[in-house]
Amino acid sequence: VTPEALIAEAFKEDLPGLDLTTDNLETKDIKGYAFLVAKSDLKLSGTLFFEKSIHHIYRQSQIRWFFKDGDTVLKQQKIASIQGNLLEILKAERVALNFLGHLSGVATLTYRYVSACEGSPLKILDTRKTLPLYR
Repeated sequence: VTPEALIAEAFKEDLPGLDLTTDNLETKDIKGYAFLVAKSDLKLSGTLFFEKSIHHIYRQSQIRWFFKDGDTVLKQQKIASIQGNLLEILKAERVALNFLGHLSGVATLTYRYVSACEGSPLKILDTRKTLPLYR
């Protein structure tokens, strides 16, 4: 399964029809910036899926990353900025954040396991903290 196919399926589930929240707002074309901010310390993973999810709904958005996959991000640090139509970005954000949150969660937990084994003969070789089709 390609990232695009998985993202398309995620949007079919999340937005099977209208997005009642954003579709009923009176203003339809609000341009601006949104910021992705870390709620806790983490190892970043899933930037490709986040970006492709945003672009799936709104191709004209511009995403600027302040970190890359594998980087440690501290609580309250800005991870990225997204520029474009804020209502379209809002439609995409739940799917995009689900991918980023899950993949960063796996990376963060794996990093903790690896750190806990430092200085010992143990090695973390593999984790099974993935969901079907997310591998």
